[in-house]
Amino acid sequence: AQEDRVNATTGRIRFFPDGSSTGGRVTLGRGAREWHVNVGWLTGAVSVVVTQ
Repeated sequence: AQEDRVNATTGRIRFFPDGSSTGGRVTLGRGAREWHVNVGWLTGAVSVVVTQ
């Protein structure tokens, strides 16, 4: 949602008391490796995917 967008390069993921969230992905990188931290909007479940 637009209100979760701080600026063109920064956003946020909010978690709610009912377990849901706004959902989204945070990507972290170092060299050729990347970590994708995925957050599901319905359950707030978090998963991490590592790529090389």
